[in-house]
Amino acid sequence: MQQDQFLREQYIPLLEQINPNQAPLWGKMSYHHMLEHMMVSFQVSSQHEPVACIHEPERVAKMQAFLLTDIPFKENTKSPLLGEALEPLIYASIEAALQELKEAMSTYFNQYTLQEDVLVFHPIFGTLDKKLNDALLYKHAVHHLKQFGVEL
Repeated sequence: MQQDQFLREQYIPLLEQINPNQAPLWGKMSYHHMLEHMMVSFQVSSQHEPVACIHEPERVAKMQAFLLTDIPFKENTKSPLLGEALEPLIYASIEAALQELKEAMSTYFNQYTLQEDVLVFHPIFGTLDKKLNDALLYKHAVHHLKQFGVEL
């Protein structure tokens, strides 16, 4: 199954199967935190204004090549943009967070409906086309599904 198709058709149903009270197998994020974290990830993957990338071009090239492999993110992988403490929750309920994630995903998919070859500016992974953006979000989604015990 293609990464785009997985994100469109299977990701949300798999998230909805997770018990919201389930403790993660690793890391600090609650289910609610993870939903909001993924919402922000989809929002960042819809960023069309140029942003500075925190890595040198040589490292970005290696990281983008990694995105195209079958190698998963390691457990407890930390974003260089996030600190050790959890971000405060934005939404009062899990239902609201899930709805906002769905909206962020819709915005993400619509950007390619409007312009198939649109480039997105990511602060960690650099300039991404649809293939790289899909690969990043797929890898990230699978990583957090596994964090809550969903095996694919």
